[in-house]
Amino acid sequence: FGTVYDYDVDLNPASGDMYTDADMDAEDVREAYIEALGGEDAVEGVKSIAYTGKVKMSMQGQSMDGDAERKLMAPNMEYTALKLPVMQQMQWFNGSEGWVSLNGGAPGAMKPDEVAEQKESAGLFPGLGVGHEGWKSEVLGAKGGEIHVSVVNGAGKKSLYVFTQETMLLDRIEKTEQTPNGPMLNTTLFKDYSVVDGVQVPATVQIKNAMYSIDFAWTVAVNSGVAESDFSPAK
Repeated sequence: FGTVYDYDVDLNPASGDMYTDADMDAEDVREAYIEALGGEDAVEGVKSIAYTGKVKMSMQGQSMDGDAERKLMAPNMEYTALKLPVMQQMQWFNGSEGWVSLNGGAPGAMKPDEVAEQKESAGLFPGLGVGHEGWKSEVLGAKGGEIHVSVVNGAGKKSLYVFTQETMLLDRIEKTEQTPNGPMLNTTLFKDYSVVDGVQVPATVQIKNAMYSIDFAWTVAVNSGVAESDFSPAK
């Protein structure tokens, strides 16, 4: 399936010197990423993004199809809806409070740690986690046509951001989550970039780990179809 790299649970290379000098620091990566998206003016001009589309979830050899929706508004508001035959989930975050509804039930308030995690979001463009104010970013180096950056957010959680060296667009984010069964690597991949209203956005996103994978095929709208009321449950 391609080159395999080994990491420890802290997302450091497990063995050997795997990197060559990228000749970039974190600020260089951030600037190159912004330029790849369409430039600083175009990125700053984006106030909201609306994603609508189809989702396929695969788990234990079985798969199911459904519908998905995701809305984002600067600086860190987010709404997501996932509708599958066996499960429906809706989640709102208005910048300071969050709610979750499962299978049509009444929305319940997010736990404090979930709210803290939402507040640490990189916002409209996830690659801007590199160089995010209050976060620690270190360029580990280059390998296999990629630039790898270690990022620790304000909550102390560590992630690996991987950029395609040729384009400097974000390819994936890898992070290890603690589960009842021990640490589990979660990877979010961003694919099929295209220009929408002057900025590059991925039309395909995949979230995968050892237990399941979720594939989203998106139609994307920039600066339309989003209102502040979308980020709190209807009363």
